[in-house]
Amino acid sequence: MRELLKDKRIYLWAALLILLAHQGLDYLFYLLLWELPIPYFTALDSLICLIFIAILLPLYLRLRWREEPLKKREMAWMIPISLAASGMSALILWGLELLPMEGLVGSSLQEFETMWDDSLQDPYLFQFLSIVFLGPIFEELLFRGVIFHSLRKYRGPIFATFLSGVLFGLWHLQGVQMSYTIPMGILLAWVYYRSKNILLPMAVHILNNFYSTLPPGPFFDELYEKLDLVAMAVVLPMAVLLYRDIQKYRREMKYQEWSKKSPEHCETYPLYWTNQ
Repeated sequence: MRELLKDKRIYLWAALLILLAHQGLDYLFYLLLWELPIPYFTALDSLICLIFIAILLPLYLRLRWREEPLKKREMAWMIPISLAASGMSALILWGLELLPMEGLVGSSLQEFETMWDDSLQDPYLFQFLSIVFLGPIFEELLFRGVIFHSLRKYRGPIFATFLSGVLFGLWHLQGVQMSYTIPMGILLAWVYYRSKNILLPMAVHILNNFYSTLPPGPFFDELYEKLDLVAMAVVLPMAVLLYRDIQKYRREMKYQEWSKKSPEHCETYPLYWTNQ
């Protein structure tokens, strides 16, 4: 049994089984309750998320690296990164709406709007638990905590970042959602890898979902429009900062590679590597 638990592939298979089980339970409850007049779906989804969080947590604790405590500077990035993620989603949706509405794009947009309108019929408490709080915690433990770590052991962080992000998008099973959840999944995986703490992508994910699921009321309707504009304005500067961070990562990897081949050179000329 111990040898089996040391094989990281078993955690990847466990994560895939959890994906299937979560979707299966959602679909089963939908079939059982879709005729009921009482809005139960987000409440049931919250319960399902809570069950799977309890299952995922011990898996994550076995896989994770020694996490570093969040620094104040990293905590300060929660809001701009989450705004950039929200702005990216808004720009993608805006671009899709500019396309001809015939065919697959039009039907997918209509399906997305119907699905979103249906979820907003539920009491806000259940919306908040399902979409804003428990849903992101479940998804971060699954996709970043288990799937990312399992993939990183075999193919490295870049491969794990992209594949876990793509799986995160495909898991939503809806064309329009996939268009923005795939890049968002990649961004969250990169945030996790660079921060070495699952709490940062969790916070970014929670804030991103909160921006699109504000409480009902005229004040929040007006706030939503302003948040949308601010979020779209943040996308470009955050993209530049992300590009610089990727360049910094490449320098770090190059330094590590050369430090193995020629440690004397790296120790003698450390400033050379910080300026490459």
